[in-house]
Amino acid sequence: MNAAVALSANDAPARVLALMVAANGRVDPWEIRMLDELRAWERVNIEPERFRSLAQEGVQALDGRLRDRVLLSHADRRFVDRLLAQVTDARERLTVCRLAAAAITADGRVTADERLLFDHVLDTWNINHRMIADAILAERQEARGALAS
Repeated sequence: MNAAVALSANDAPARVLALMVAANGRVDPWEIRMLDELRAWERVNIEPERFRSLAQEGVQALDGRLRDRVLLSHADRRFVDRLLAQVTDARERLTVCRLAAAAITADGRVTADERLLFDHVLDTWNINHRMIADAILAERQEARGALAS
């Protein structure tokens, strides 16, 4: 992958999330709407317009290469792993994966290219589906508690 990506520790979680949103070659309005509902912008410290720009950069960087793939190519893996290495906080990693899970399912389907990248991120960061489910449940319990107060 020849795309040069300027990395910053501050925007690394947003960049990873944007790349996962872009994995299927487009930025779906349903995905953006879901991220908006989950206050993703606050959670990954980015303005919505900047996120959309990062997601479009991700679409261009991946250039549809994940379609019909079972594994990431060596070059794609290097590119993705370089981004993933910039997010070192375990809570931030879980937040990114939780938000990505919601985004990639927002349109009612998960494409093979979305699944490929999502599974690679989970594997690299040692996050499993149960951890994501627990994070979602904890958010819902917190929201219920706030409503009951």
